[in-house]
Amino acid sequence: MAPKIDDLKFFYSGAANVDDAQTDPSLSLGGNLSSSEVPNRNLNNIFSDINLANSRAGMIDFRALFIKNTGAENFTKVTLFIKNYSVYVDKVYLGKDQVAGNTIQTISSSIEYPECVDFKIPGTSEYVDIGALNAGAARGIWFKRETPQLCPGGERVSFEIGIKGRY
Repeated sequence: MAPKIDDLKFFYSGAANVDDAQTDPSLSLGGNLSSSEVPNRNLNNIFSDINLANSRAGMIDFRALFIKNTGAENFTKVTLFIKNYSVYVDKVYLGKDQVAGNTIQTISSSIEYPECVDFKIPGTSEYVDIGALNAGAARGIWFKRETPQLCPGGERVSFEIGIKGRY
């Protein structure tokens, strides 16, 4: 039987132990895979709204999620890309962690750069190659939000993640 794209789901990182619950996007800074799926694949909520202080100063912040194959079949190749990207005032970039598995690097705060992550430019045809994703396997992915200095506050970027899978 062929695997289904719907079997590829996003989960928060930052759990105390692999597969523990962790539902706070602001704590999704790497570490262990949680058992908490991102609701409705709504990735726009992984970052908070831009407050006035951050809009004046500008900032770059990060979040880490996992993509997990929850199905019973293997994918030989999975690629991710940003689609339906609506630029308001900030940009979101996508990259993968260099370590495969249920635990990835942890950053101590949302403004610390994760090491060795190649972020892809939003709104382009650049793909993040996850590679093979066997049944039950997960891979850490990073999001980088870039808020320019003096942007209007209270806004957020709108985007979706496209997934392609081969079996």
